[in-house]
Parts: sequence; C-alpha cells; structure tokens
Amino acid sequence: MAALALLFALPLAAQTDVGVYVSGARAGSTAAEGTTLAFDRGRGAGASVSFGSYELAVTSLRYDGALRFDGASASLGRLRLVPITLTRQWRFNHAYAGAGVAYVKASELSSADLDAAGIGPIDVESKACWLANAGVNVGRFFIDGKYLNYRPQSTAAGNRVRLDLKPVVLSFGLRFKL
Repeated sequence: MAALALLFALPLAAQTDVGVYVSGARAGSTAAEGTTLAFDRGRGAGASVSFGSYELAVTSLRYDGALRFDGASASLGRLRLVPITLTRQWRFNHAYAGAGVAYVKASELSSADLDAAGIGPIDVESKACWLANAGVNVGRFFIDGKYLNYRPQSTAAGNRVRLDLKPVVLSFGLRFKL
C-alpha cells in the first residue's frame, strides 16, 4: 500500500513548485446615497504552491479607503483582504490561463473620521467568489494577474451596502521547484 502511495506521490512532487511574490491591486469604487466609497492603491505580498495544473495561493492585501462626498473626503481607514485562491490553470508554453474559486477574508474599516461622523466601524463581509487568472513564466520569474468577483456586504450603523470591489491583483515573483 505504501509503495502504491509513493508511486502516485512521486510524479506529483516532481511537478510541484512554490512561489513568493509582491502584489499591486486595484479595487472598484462604490456609489451609495450621494457618497463614493473608494479603495486606492492596494499592495501586498503572498505565496503559492502549484501541483500539477492547480495552484493554491494566499495573498495579503492592504488598501487605503476614502469616503468622498460633495468635494470633501474622509478616511475609511485601511481595508485588509486576504484572498485564499484555488485555481485550475491551462498552460501554453510560458503562458497560462485559469479559473477557480477564492475565499476572501476581510477586516473591518475604522478611523477617527468615521468615529467623528458618528458612523463608527464598518463591518466588511468575508465570503467566497469565483476568479479568472492569467500569467507568464520566464525562467523562475513570473507575472500573474487575478480578477476576483468579490462583492461583499458592508454594515455600519444599521445600514447595509454592497461594495463593488472586484479586485484585480497583479503579482510579480519567483518560483522554485521542490
């Protein structure tokens, strides 16, 4: 039995590699009741493991949030997202494309501006979504892009708003064979 398990594990191990990367990200703005909730210049880092034609990745992202209304702006604080993604990838020489699922863990938003406005902390929903993926490998280096269809509910002071984030994450990193 152990020999049979080893027989199947060896080819999989030969196809396994680990990646580390830095990321830049953009998220959509949400218009709600005369205001705009905007999240600018996301940045972060992550790690991935690829086995066969599948990739499991975890990325930690950080966005600065702003509430914009009537030409004024207030800080929403920092939004932290941690997408955990599982992607099926199809390879074409050095390029690849894929699709998969993600679970996005989100932090709450809080700032002195929200407290002063009487809004208080804003809870942002953690949830699952689908994703699209494409990238290029050049030797050990790679450039990877992911679109996450993440549209969470947010709740503050009894009001609910669906955030139209839909992050696009562009990563650059290194891959190593195990």
